[in-house]
Amino acid sequence: MKDKKNITFIQNLFQKKFDLRLDKIPESQNEKEKSADLQLVHDNKVRFVCELKTLNYVELSEETGYVQGEEEGEFWKDGDAAANKIARLIKDAYEQLSKYSCPKGLIFLNEAFDISEQDYYKAIRGHLPFADKASGTTTNEYLWHKISDGKIRDIKKKIDFYCWINKKGDEDQIFFDKVTTEGKRVVEKYFAQQRVSGSRT
Repeated sequence: MKDKKNITFIQNLFQKKFDLRLDKIPESQNEKEKSADLQLVHDNKVRFVCELKTLNYVELSEETGYVQGEEEGEFWKDGDAAANKIARLIKDAYEQLSKYSCPKGLIFLNEAFDISEQDYYKAIRGHLPFADKASGTTTNEYLWHKISDGKIRDIKKKIDFYCWINKKGDEDQIFFDKVTTEGKRVVEKYFAQQRVSGSRT
């Protein structure tokens, strides 16, 4: 069962920031039939649908993907744990979005203090760009290609756009990744008026 509070949060946030009214898609009575969470309907036509995935805060432990440090109660983040989790959520979301013919978006609502949009890029692209100020060049090291080229390799680009939200109270940060031509059109048409400090598309 989806957390209704988080869906309502997204509806209110998008209404406030983008003047968009997203409707909740009724859940199917058939447990085997998965559906997306939200849709934008305009002139009696569905313009796009979105699936919401939440990255919840977790306690630090080996069970939640952390490595025990030398000191008692000390834990270190497993560098691949967050990216692997995001990849699993992308795979799960695609199963819910794949039946739709209209543009499809995946919203990540991040409530975890130790996960950021950089972990998303690790999962989706397999690398992070590292700028070398001395030479003025940018190096891309594909350290996470096993994740990006794994189970999500053939589906990650079938989701038209991704939206990453760092939930920070009054300072919520919103980032967009436009994957397809349709995704670019949707983001630029419906999310162009964002009024969020530090946001980028």
